[in-house]
Amino acid sequence: MTLAATPVAPSRGPLAGLTAQFVLLAALATTLGLTPAGLVAGALYGLALCGLLVAGLHRAGMPALGPANVVTLSRAILVGGVTALVVTSFTHPVSTPALVAVAGVALALDGVAYRRLSQPQAGVDLALAHRADRAEPHLARTIELIKGLTVATRIPSR
Repeated sequence: MTLAATPVAPSRGPLAGLTAQFVLLAALATTLGLTPAGLVAGALYGLALCGLLVAGLHRAGMPALGPANVVTLSRAILVGGVTALVVTSFTHPVSTPALVAVAGVALALDGVAYRRLSQPQAGVDLALAHRADRAEPHLARTIELIKGLTVATRIPSR
């Protein structure tokens, strides 16, 4: 039997990520009062994120998320919360300190992921990340565009 013929069991990472996304949205809705549009935006973001993660894991033949991948998924989940808050801010005031706190934790985790990827045992993850950047340059440009739009959006404070 060849390795290519061996089926890869689905990872529980995407399902755990989607569950965490919904828990975060529920917490934000309860504490800060997300609008229905904000909830929908956050939920759609989480569904797209985890659906793409399943496809990526399958395509790469990865049975599970590595430590750096878990940190990156955690950051992405927090971005779903930021998305929900930004969409809510279009029609209702949003707590700027809360928005900055959620985004700040996501940015702080960026440093954790970078340090983890910088370690020699994670060299394979780093090589795969660079290969993915070359294979999907439009994805990197899309992410940069979304970051720019998020920063350019004026968030009224409460």
